Amino acid sequence: MRRMKVPFQKVVLLTALLGAACGTSPTTEAETPLVTQSVSEAEGQLHTPVFTPTQPPSPEPVLPATDTPVPLPIAEDIGVPRFPIGAEVDLTFIQMITDLQGWGISGWHILRTEDGGISWRDVTPPEGRLLESDRPEEAVGAFIDAEMAWVVFLDMKSFPVMQLNVWTTGDGGSTWSVAAPVFPFGPGEFFEVFLRVHDRWHGWLLTDTIVMGTGRNDTYSLFQTSNGGRTWTEFNLNPYVVTDLEFYNPMLGWISEEMSGPYDSIAPFLRFTVDGGETWERQDLPLPPAATVLADQHRYCSTYDVDFLTDGSLITIVECSQSPFEPEGSLSYLYLSLDFGNSWDIQPLPQSIRAGGEVVVLDRENALLLGAEMYSSSDGRQSWTKFKEVNWTGQFSFVERDVGWAIAKAGEETALVRTLDGGQTWVLIKPIIAP
Repeated sequence: MRRMKVPFQKVVLLTALLGAACGTSPTTEAETPLVTQSVSEAEGQLHTPVFTPTQPPSPEPVLPATDTPVPLPIAEDIGVPRFPIGAEVDLTFIQMITDLQGWGISGWHILRTEDGGISWRDVTPPEGRLLESDRPEEAVGAFIDAEMAWVVFLDMKSFPVMQLNVWTTGDGGSTWSVAAPVFPFGPGEFFEVFLRVHDRWHGWLLTDTIVMGTGRNDTYSLFQTSNGGRTWTEFNLNPYVVTDLEFYNPMLGWISEEMSGPYDSIAPFLRFTVDGGETWERQDLPLPPAATVLADQHRYCSTYDVDFLTDGSLITIVECSQSPFEPEGSLSYLYLSLDFGNSWDIQPLPQSIRAGGEVVVLDRENALLLGAEMYSSSDGRQSWTKFKEVNWTGQFSFVERDVGWAIAKAGEETALVRTLDGGQTWVLIKPIIAP
């Protein structure tokens, strides 16, 4: 199964989706396998990308010899406002760790559940800015397990963002410590962050300051810590538009990017680092099947995800479109590498991921494509079967093939739903705050 991560997205949760959340079986289309041909079957071998290094990056990190860092001091409780006990809560993000334990976000509130999402405890860190009620905050978190989490708060009203504090906990949010502040670069109109954590000591914060003028201009700052946030090192990074960031270990990581310029190359690519983020090298990926058609009609190919399965397999999603601004007619492909990017198996997806679908890769054989239309594959993504159609899309969190949750979204309305049969049926949950 894929390692779980936190996307940066802001939604508002309402509670009027019982019919939409439960969904009904499609009545206009039966379950019809969408058979696709694997690249290995078509050409007798996997694609080999144009890869600058003579060897793929080593999965084994070469770490500098350092003493064990001293943990950060525990922060004092300053009386940050919390949800009252018994209140219904509007979740904007969910990440479950087990079938019972998990984390949630509601605006700037950090929540934790022990009963599968029915009741939640407000464990928000004591961020001083949260005492100012007229400045809306948004939380972004990296949830490692049931006890360990890192959280950063974004002030959605104050630009430019001059300083960010990263909060860490190792006891499920009962206590928090604050890391040394980081200072993103430059003024802008919008601000996004990626927060990634490998273990108690190693973490990365990628900030993106966005200016919209004649086009989109992004200024990135990458901060890395090897001592749990006591100090940060800033690295220079000049990508196009980052769509994802993931690290396999403290040294080896990848970035996926969107290309939208009129003179961008058709070839999709990733960037990788073998030194913890200090330097990055471009890795061109092979074109998807039907490259001649793509060259004429689907010029804009970008990578929109990068992740690792628990067995170390590297996956990414490539989407090619006729226009960088319109997802209609886009073609999506799932790339999987067993050797850290030296060769790739490429399989088409049955629908565009930019149209609202989310891919959940459970292992090398089993995967789900979830959205308004839901598909499953159990043969290494060579064929997909449509098994469900609903009137919502969502942000999903699965802990095993059959057990998952979603923040279901239909227009301006959202709700928390759960499945125990791999997405065949979804049941509405009305989460409340527990003691």
